[in-house]
Amino acid sequence: MAVNNGKNVLITGAGRGIGYGVALALGDAGYNVGVHCNNSTEGAQKAVEHIRACGGKAELYKADLGKMDELYAMFDRFIADFGHIDVMINNSGITQYMSILEATPEHFDLLTNVDWRATYFLTQLAAKDMIKNGVQGSILCTSSVQANMQINGASVYASNKAAVFKFVKHAALELADYKIRVNCISPGHIKVLPDTEILPREKEQVRRIPWHRVGRPADIAKMVLFLIDNEKADYITGSNFDVNGGLLLPSALDNPVFPLPPVGVKVWPPEE
Repeated sequence: MAVNNGKNVLITGAGRGIGYGVALALGDAGYNVGVHCNNSTEGAQKAVEHIRACGGKAELYKADLGKMDELYAMFDRFIADFGHIDVMINNSGITQYMSILEATPEHFDLLTNVDWRATYFLTQLAAKDMIKNGVQGSILCTSSVQANMQINGASVYASNKAAVFKFVKHAALELADYKIRVNCISPGHIKVLPDTEILPREKEQVRRIPWHRVGRPADIAKMVLFLIDNEKADYITGSNFDVNGGLLLPSALDNPVFPLPPVGVKVWPPEE
C-alpha cells in the first residue's frame, strides 16, 4: 500500500491505453484520483480498484467530453467528491485519420471538441478551482509526436495536437503568477494493448525508432509523475516533453541517399 500524499488528481481518458497506465502509476505513487472514461468503463473501474487498493481515494466519472454539459457536470462531481483539485491531466483524445479531400464537418468537430476544446476548458476549470483554494497546482496536457510530423490522413488530429502544444505555452504564461505550472507531453508510438504478437505496422514503426522499440504507457507515466511533482519540477512550466524513443531524430533509415557508415569506420577528418 502506498503512502497517500493527499493530492487530488483528475485524469481524462483513463479507461485504456496511456491514461490507464498513468492512472495505475498515480495510485502507486499515493495520489487520490478521479478516473474519467467515455466508453472504456471496464478498464476505468479496474484503475479505480487499483488506486483504492493502494490506499488512495478513487472515483469513476463517465462523460462524453465532446459535450460541454457533460464536461462541466463531470468536473463539478469531481470537486464535490474530492473538495479541490491539485493536478489536472488532460489525456483524453480521439485518434482518427481521414484524407483532407474526404474530411467531413462531423469528423472535424468530433476530434476538435474532444482533443482540443475539452483540454482548453478543463484547464480553465482546474485553474479557477486552484486559484480559489490557493493551490499551487499542476496541469498536464497530452499532445502527440504527430504535432511535429506530417502523416497522411492526420490533418485534423495532428492540427488539434499542435493546438494543444501551443495552448500550453499561453496557459503557463497566464497562470504563472498563481504558481500553477502547465506542461505538455508528446508521446510517440505507444503500444496500448496487452502484449501480443507484433503486427507488421508495429515492425515498421520500430524500424523508424532509434531506440528500437515502441513505447509503453509506463514510459509516459514516469514523465507524468515527475512533471506533476511540485518539488522535483518546480522550475518547469510551459514546456513540451517528447517521449518517443528518438522518433523525431534524423535517421539514415529514412535517408538512404546518405546512409550511416559502418561502425568503426573513420569519416572525419578526411584522409589526405
